Amino acid sequence: MTSTVGVFGLLHFSLRTMTDGCMSLRSSSVYQQGEAVFLEASVEAPLHPPLTLYVDYCVATLKPDPLSLPSYRFITKHGCLLDSVVPGSSSKFLPRERDSRLCFSVQAVSWEQMFISCHLRATLKQSSQSHLNKACFFHRPTFSWGITAEVYYQDVSLSFSWHATEGDTALCQCCDSDDCFTQTEEETSDHTRHTHQPDGEKKNEADTTVGPLHTLPRSHWTGRLSVNY
Repeated sequence: MTSTVGVFGLLHFSLRTMTDGCMSLRSSSVYQQGEAVFLEASVEAPLHPPLTLYVDYCVATLKPDPLSLPSYRFITKHGCLLDSVVPGSSSKFLPRERDSRLCFSVQAVSWEQMFISCHLRATLKQSSQSHLNKACFFHRPTFSWGITAEVYYQDVSLSFSWHATEGDTALCQCCDSDDCFTQTEEETSDHTRHTHQPDGEKKNEADTTVGPLHTLPRSHWTGRLSVNY
């Protein structure tokens, strides 16, 4: 866990592995290749005004150093979960239960072990959403089956699009381009022209790392998701 001091008090940032659906802490660090790794990012600030937490970017590496190679950057552009675009991926941001907590999932890569490093940032709760403050994942089509007059039919909803966990989904459209950075600069410039930002606000962020997480090939998995060939 990494912590930093904010303008109104001590901010404690954390990144933890969780069970499916982020219901509780996960006791095991072993995953099956392709299994969903659920992560909880959070900030605790007892003496600080209410905060909303965002995950700017995340990267998976073989070593604790997030700048080491090889690497797999699966969250970029201030909250775009790129791993959710991969065909067959179930990666997503989960609905918030608290503003200071954000849960998401990513598929375990094929490395024997990995470290996951994320840059977390907290903003005042009343701050409006922007291209800087967002949590977006790629929403895939849904399929449903029905029956009418003894004839089966399939209802297919081809809604390939970026989806915001909360707020305006239009903010996520920049995840397909580099416009997130351009629009963020414009929003920041416009905001600073009208509002004074204390220097302490820049300290409401931290780099966090969890690991090592170990990945087993499907043929060696011995847990409840065992697959036999």
